[in-house]
Amino acid sequence: RKELKLPDSAQKIIYDNGYNTPYHKICEKIINLYSSKLNSQMYNDIREISYNLIKNNLSINYFYYILLSKIIRKENIREKIKYKIISYISESQYNYNKSYRSVIILESLLFNIYNLLTSG
Repeated sequence: RKELKLPDSAQKIIYDNGYNTPYHKICEKIINLYSSKLNSQMYNDIREISYNLIKNNLSINYFYYILLSKIIRKENIREKIKYKIISYISESQYNYNKSYRSVIILESLLFNIYNLLTSG
């Protein structure tokens, strides 16, 4: 059985046609939150984002992928911090798949990434 394989240029057109998925919007909101100081409003926003990801039954694996790709593309983040973010996301993904405390795991990941980005 052969699979139909599209050329890379066609795949780029299909995936990058200017449409912002909910995942992209959520990740942009998170990255915008990371540029502000930690306060109670930011804390509540991150908690709400985590809860809404679970509530709306969005794919967490795809969310991790989009979040990681958006953070990795930022040029002002050092390679050492990017490596730690990759490590945090992989641990979080493993814990998310093995645990029932999904909201806590997502919140923890988002706050850990914030702490990494503000400390570096």
